[in-house]
Amino acid sequence: MFLFVVRFIFLAITALSSLVFRLIFSATAYLLVLIIQGCRLPSQAVQGGLQLIADATRACFELVLEFIVEKISSSTAAAFDLSDRRYFSFCCSHRISS
Repeated sequence: MFLFVVRFIFLAITALSSLVFRLIFSATAYLLVLIIQGCRLPSQAVQGGLQLIADATRACFELVLEFIVEKISSSTAAAFDLSDRRYFSFCCSHRISS
């Protein structure tokens, strides 16, 4: 009978300590999961912010390129107009002189 009581006491202590350790490890695992999710959400926000910055930079870059292309084409057209006027004025003045 004494052996049965001692065995029951050790069984209760073992079960209680197992329950406490399981509770501690489960709580630690849940806390670790929450920390990982907490770190993941700000990184998604940072990624979204960086995506917005990239889109804004891309849009500005496209506007600058369009402006440069427009200025180059208008300068080229102006240069051809100027050369056409000089050529035609030279040809017309040369024909009149002849």
